Amino acid sequence: MDRQKYMDQREAKLLRAATESRSTKDLEAGRVGGVLRWMVVDTALSTGLRVAELVVLRCGDVNLSRSCLTVTRAKRKTRKPETMAIGTDFAEHLREFMEWTSE
Repeated sequence: MDRQKYMDQREAKLLRAATESRSTKDLEAGRVGGVLRWMVVDTALSTGLRVAELVVLRCGDVNLSRSCLTVTRAKRKTRKPETMAIGTDFAEHLREFMEWTSE
């Protein structure tokens, strides 16, 4: 495996911790940038989606009752939506983020 392309579990955990910490500091200071970055990083690491796939995600693509996302794969010839299961920790983070954005 080409180590220049992929993070190991330790590196992913460190990235999550750093973005979560920054998110907390930004919220305390009245800023939202860190919260948004944390959501993007967590989504990318939790789902493995490509940047093009992340960019087109919308709140309507999230189904928290079924713990899944509807995604359109960027590298497919026919761009039809597919359902992707998500873990409970990530689903909880999404729920909290969506509640926070609707405030």
